[in-house]
Amino acid sequence: MLLPFITTETGLVDVLSGLRAGSPRWKLRARGQLPTGNALVGVEWITANSDISDAMGFAPLPSMPVPRRAPYFAIAAWPGAPLNPERGVKPTPRARAGEVSFLDAAHTFKHDHYQNMWTGTEKAVADLMIAPRDDARLYRKVAFVLSPSAASMLTFDH
Repeated sequence: MLLPFITTETGLVDVLSGLRAGSPRWKLRARGQLPTGNALVGVEWITANSDISDAMGFAPLPSMPVPRRAPYFAIAAWPGAPLNPERGVKPTPRARAGEVSFLDAAHTFKHDHYQNMWTGTEKAVADLMIAPRDDARLYRKVAFVLSPSAASMLTFDH
């Protein structure tokens, strides 16, 4: 979902609040905070199969991790079923019952090629997250990193 009309954190808070208020399929989760005080905000979408899809957020905010910075605000969520036969085969994270993500997308890659793409992507992301040093695994269930004041305007689900 590309959101080019949003230009501020407050605008994003309004959209996230509207999604949550407009449908029980959208949930907002408090995922903690960084040492900087910035809030980690999870966005979940419940698929038609009743699986939880942790959304990825993209934003032109300095608080966002580098690989999630984008020229526009956007939300991406996997709407489908678990279709990836490599999911949970090392080095990918194991699947969790009732949850889906982009790691569940079907593909036709052979195991060695898939494994090389996975490790290559992990390395490329790690290389982007060196200034300041950050851990990409932290953001698997985090859509947005917001200032404390922006996050305080959200109502979180429990």
